[in-house]
Amino acid sequence: MRHLGAVIGLLALAAPFAGACGGATSLPEAPPCTTPTATPSTVARTPRENDFRYTRAVNEGATRLIRLTNDFRGRWPDGKFSSRDEFRTEFTLYASNMTCTAMSLRDLKSAVPRYAEWDTRFDGVMSDYVAVMEQGRESVRTRNVSDYRRFNKRMDEVNATLAEALLALP
Repeated sequence: MRHLGAVIGLLALAAPFAGACGGATSLPEAPPCTTPTATPSTVARTPRENDFRYTRAVNEGATRLIRLTNDFRGRWPDGKFSSRDEFRTEFTLYASNMTCTAMSLRDLKSAVPRYAEWDTRFDGVMSDYVAVMEQGRESVRTRNVSDYRRFNKRMDEVNATLAEALLALP
């Protein structure tokens, strides 16, 4: 019985150090999405204005997605995972910005009927961005280097799909 008490006591003393040995699975809290103000309204007086505003909003949003990824990869090159706190904090902000931008673009609808079919395809691409960022968040949270590599590969695939979708924009 005395041995059981000693084992429990040792476990209690060791518990605070367990997280410091790489077993911690916390990730900084993602900031909430703000109301998008950078995306212009797609409602205008004439069909031509609607057409212009919609395509401009789509292109500006797509540019933002690519820029966010390039900026993050510029600070953390070669797609390598880092266990540094700065990496985890920056990744959380990057993932949040990507997710918020993709959700905002997914919610963007054109008032011009000829975009309806394309918009459905584009919504799928934006949903892929949201899913990929969740995959990335999970890989960083669990510090899984293999999953992080898969995330980077999948991000490249989604970026290529976005480029294809933009080329098909009516």
